Amino acid sequence: MIFSVFTRKKRGKIALVFDIGSASVAGALVLFKTGETPKIIYTVQRDMIFQEELDATRLRGIILKTLNEVAMDVQKNGVSHLKFTQMGSRVPEVAYCTLASPWYATQTRMIRVKKDKPFDVTKQFIDDLMGAEIEAFKSSEEVRGYIGDDRASVMEKRLIQVKLNGYETSEPHGKKARSIEAALFVSVSPKELLKDIAGEIRRTYVVSEVEFSSFSLVAFDVLRNIAHHADNFLFLDISGEVTDLTLVRSGILLETVTFPIGKRDIIRKLAKILKTNPADALSILHLYHEQNISTHHEDSIKVALFSAAGEWTSSFQNALSTLSESFAIPSKVFFTSDKDLEEWFASLITKEQFAQFTMTDEKFDVTPVNAALLNDFCRFNSSAARDPFIMIETVFANKVRGL
Repeated sequence: MIFSVFTRKKRGKIALVFDIGSASVAGALVLFKTGETPKIIYTVQRDMIFQEELDATRLRGIILKTLNEVAMDVQKNGVSHLKFTQMGSRVPEVAYCTLASPWYATQTRMIRVKKDKPFDVTKQFIDDLMGAEIEAFKSSEEVRGYIGDDRASVMEKRLIQVKLNGYETSEPHGKKARSIEAALFVSVSPKELLKDIAGEIRRTYVVSEVEFSSFSLVAFDVLRNIAHHADNFLFLDISGEVTDLTLVRSGILLETVTFPIGKRDIIRKLAKILKTNPADALSILHLYHEQNISTHHEDSIKVALFSAAGEWTSSFQNALSTLSESFAIPSKVFFTSDKDLEEWFASLITKEQFAQFTMTDEKFDVTPVNAALLNDFCRFNSSAARDPFIMIETVFANKVRGL
């Protein structure tokens, strides 16, 4: 038995990592070894079928179809090629799935208990406090409005900060205190959606577990640890159909505001102005990013981007205004987006008009969370692309799952 455990640690664990967004699905085959930087062996990304008008019900079916294509690709071009390496006939043991908006609802709930006499802080005591808060969140109007008639399934319940008698501690169990203050992050998703996603993965793979996370918690955890332990920042996830704005203060993920404008809104505007279909508009945008476009198309793209910029910045400003009513806004901003619009979004976020919301009245200090920022935290096989979303989720799995 001792030999088998030693061998397992030496060989490491092969896992699947899936990124399920609002407009695409990405998948990866990853080797995790204790004490080593995780190695991304193979990656693939597929865009979902483009909807000219967004239909949430239809989009759910599109997710599963795209996930199936990604899972099959990883099996055919990733797993099957392991036999030509030192890993031989090994197969994935577990799947880690990260969902982006709008596939979950989250909230950070503050737990506060204060008593005149010292009390024992036991695991059961904390579990009972967490359970009450989770049930309150699941039955809230926010969750009911999001989940609808579906049953809500808890994806994550994580204490991201605990203070006893006003002092932060990472080991509260077994101590005595007169007061406890804890920040509990909870995320929920429709139970049937999670069941369908897990079922789709298990159609292709025999895995012991399919574990789910929300991208807001994943990105928060990774950024807090790689960005010089930043405790105060904004994080923007600009995806295909929506943008999430998350506020982190004093190391706590406090609030997330979502607005329904993303990259695909820009593609829709571009297609309308160029009088073409979305697929061609996306190709033209790629050529524009690579500075390999005709003057005629360049002018049209600038018109479309100008129009889209007005809508996005207006929504961003409204989101900042909502957050600033309750919280001080830090000037540090991290954001994720597709590479072809990274510079464009960075220029929008640093506009002078947003300085009014920061604590110092200065423009936002913006850092894109891209492959260059994350490169030191992952290793890569030659057939693996440096997908920043897969990289973020791999770093998270390596740390939080104890791999």
